[in-house]
Amino acid sequence: VHAAGAPMSLLTAWQFMIELRHNEPNPLQPHRHQPVPLKGKTVLVNGAAGGVGHFAVQIAKLRGADVIAVASGKHESLLLELGANAFIDYTRTPPENVAHDIDLVIDALGGPTSGRFLRTLKRGG
Repeated sequence: VHAAGAPMSLLTAWQFMIELRHNEPNPLQPHRHQPVPLKGKTVLVNGAAGGVGHFAVQIAKLRGADVIAVASGKHESLLLELGANAFIDYTRTPPENVAHDIDLVIDALGGPTSGRFLRTLKRGG
């Protein structure tokens, strides 16, 4: 993470997961986003080695979640040190093929393939 980008990356992860600090609607969701309690939940973070993703891993773990980090294999040891309970190397295995019963998916990469994670969510996730 570039030092100048770190505060914004942390703020992005924090506001999504812990404390919303704005009232702007999201055009992709019918309802206003509300962070959910993370204690005891399973959280999958796609793009876990990136600026927002590595903060999301740490915040989710700090708040009592089991965290599955998705990134390339070269980042595995770092993400496990940051608190991830499990790691999926997306260059070897499509995460949507092995992850299931997830309470919350944080796709820090986004884009047109984000929908692939919908099938990893448990009912109500």
